[in-house]
Amino acid sequence: MKKSAVGPPAKKGHNVKTITLDVETVLDEEAAERCHYRKNPDEFAPWILHKPVCVSMLTVERTDWDRVAFSIHSVTRGDASERGMIDEVEQYLSDADQIITFNGHGFDAPVLRARAAVNEIEAPTILQMGLRSRLNFHLDLLDVVTSSGSAPRIKLAELCAPFRIPVKLQAGGDGVADLAAVNDWQGIRHYCQTDVVSTWIASQMWLSAKDAEFGRTRWSMLADWVLEEQPRLAHLLPYVSLPSARRLGPWDDMDIRL
Repeated sequence: MKKSAVGPPAKKGHNVKTITLDVETVLDEEAAERCHYRKNPDEFAPWILHKPVCVSMLTVERTDWDRVAFSIHSVTRGDASERGMIDEVEQYLSDADQIITFNGHGFDAPVLRARAAVNEIEAPTILQMGLRSRLNFHLDLLDVVTSSGSAPRIKLAELCAPFRIPVKLQAGGDGVADLAAVNDWQGIRHYCQTDVVSTWIASQMWLSAKDAEFGRTRWSMLADWVLEEQPRLAHLLPYVSLPSARRLGPWDDMDIRL
């Protein structure tokens, strides 16, 4: 049976559940005031001063190498209190075999843990996300592609660009606060869900140097699911059209004469 460096191997008689997670946040104005923090328009506030307004989770569950089932779930502040959000995320993640994020060790995991502590919620799965000793459980794609920081940090949009993966289809993360201010929870939900889909596709395409067909096959499976779930997943239609395969090397289509 083949194994993947991004995603645990399927085990006989056991469904393997991988959840790709993304957290959208706004500034905790009260906390910022207590520590006299003044936000610069071009500055991203320290993670400890953020509070979540949406968490999206793309679940990919497989029983074999070529059979998977997809589902996507989000919880926003329009659905529940912050305490209710954290508790729902903890319960949703509790039976995951692996969690995938992009910069999750640097932002998503510490924010969720901090807000669990602030709300006095026991959150063992969220705690595990923050443990470097559990790297196989929480796979931070940014750590993978930069060899744990040996290469310079990049943004998700920059990682997706060479693979021609749609990303940041709506306003960027800095626009989430504006959407929250007008209670546009659907807009935030859709934005957050596109981020988790882009992250998951990127995690699969990253393996193409090891298995040339792997990423494209997985992306195609997701595209089929999105089409089957129309019109509910209309905001994910940009992921249905896969880019053409690259079969030639950089010089293979050139007539070079010395």
